[in-house]
Amino acid sequence: MEIDIKYRINLSGIYNAMIDICPKCGNRMVENQQLYKNCKGVASHPGMGDVLVFECDKCFKTFFFHCTESFYHYFIMMCEKWKKNRFYN
Repeated sequence: MEIDIKYRINLSGIYNAMIDICPKCGNRMVENQQLYKNCKGVASHPGMGDVLVFECDKCFKTFFFHCTESFYHYFIMMCEKWKKNRFYN
């Protein structure tokens, strides 16, 4: 999968299999429609390949999970919708 260079970031945080729930504070970001809005970008993980990196909007904990092609395309669509400051300055 080709990742646009403007979405590449360094890997940070911890792996979180519960992709919609913050591992620190339990904030349910999908219910609040915040999951992709709080995506920081795509990073490379040595054992997992590409991962999406998120930051909780309540406690600011950083976490990541595997990035499938469909997750990546949805992330791009949401970035276009919200015009995230990080990607559209």
